[in-house]
Amino acid sequence: MAKDSRGKQTKGDIIRSAIHLFSLHGYFHTSTNDILQATSVSKGAFYHHFKSKEDLALAVLDQVVEDYQQMIGEPVMAVEDPGQRPMFMLNRIVELNETGQWSNCLLLARFAQEMTQHEGKLPEQVSSIINWMIGFWQQLIADAQAAGTVSRALQPRTLAELVTGALFGAVGFRELEGKPFNLTKIADHVKMMIAAG
Repeated sequence: MAKDSRGKQTKGDIIRSAIHLFSLHGYFHTSTNDILQATSVSKGAFYHHFKSKEDLALAVLDQVVEDYQQMIGEPVMAVEDPGQRPMFMLNRIVELNETGQWSNCLLLARFAQEMTQHEGKLPEQVSSIINWMIGFWQQLIADAQAAGTVSRALQPRTLAELVTGALFGAVGFRELEGKPFNLTKIADHVKMMIAAG
């Protein structure tokens, strides 16, 4: 394997391990040593790719955005009927979270809570991602209202904030309880709440 390819793979392995550990334990309760142990890379290799744990966390958030775009955004926008996109997105989010392999929603929920006590680029990036997600939902809802499948009585921005908050809260609460939490039922109730007529 070429040196550049190995370097990219090492960097990717560190980011993926950090996503998993940050989603389980949060930013402040995950140490650089925890990440090194999980990836079996040396301290030198870590610092070759990242200046600090915060630098890694910023790279993690970039990866999370890319994952959301590829795994949720693109499939949603591939649905031809704009009226069906919000329902498809709810189904897709449930599907990914139920696999046990998708840690991104939990990671963002944890970071959103933790970053209220932190200053700098990290909370700004978390806020930016959540606002991007709300904006995406807002556009889906507005398009679905125009198509007649989502109630026009609802404000798209407010509804987007409500849906985002409900989903993140449900994912976080499921972890807090330490037992299966029925995200499907929550998504079904959101669908009933927003459906026109």
